[in-house]
Amino acid sequence: MSGQEFWEGFSVALAQKYDLDKIGQVIVGGDGAEWVKDGAEVLGGLYQLDRFHLLRALRGGLRGEEVRAVYEACITGDVAEADALLQQAQGKAKGEAVQKIARLRGYLLNNASLVSRTIGWR
Repeated sequence: MSGQEFWEGFSVALAQKYDLDKIGQVIVGGDGAEWVKDGAEVLGGLYQLDRFHLLRALRGGLRGEEVRAVYEACITGDVAEADALLQQAQGKAKGEAVQKIARLRGYLLNNASLVSRTIGWR
């Protein structure tokens, strides 16, 4: 089944259980996959990178205090600060860590492009 078919079916299931006219805002959280982002549009809602996937990505590229600092910047919606911290970490990194942080920056910035339309990563 395509993502579009999934979301159309899911929206019907939601409408059967909830009075969607009384819901102020639908937030669809996910890992950054396009089909999940598309779901926010189908449901008339907003997409955001969820905290589980955010932390998993951060822990895959950063260590200790760097994780906490970038996480805090992300959940407050401060994309510029998160990217500045990642650039700083990348500048200090060596070997394979440089590429891991570069991929992490790309992942976060790709998902942060929607921050202006959402409530950040909260």
